[in-house]
Amino acid sequence: MAADGHSSDEIAARCEVTPPAVTHWEKRFVAHGLAGLHDQAKSGRPRTNDV
Repeated sequence: MAADGHSSDEIAARCEVTPPAVTHWEKRFVAHGLAGLHDQAKSGRPRTNDV
């Protein structure tokens, strides 16, 4: 969407996220391509499902 000329605010509204999240995605995409958009490993204890 950014490549089509949409602003971060427009993209954020359409994707229901905050504009800083869009900026973060754009930086990761520029630095690493599509692979940069996959979730990064997080430190700490893995999540558990308490259903």
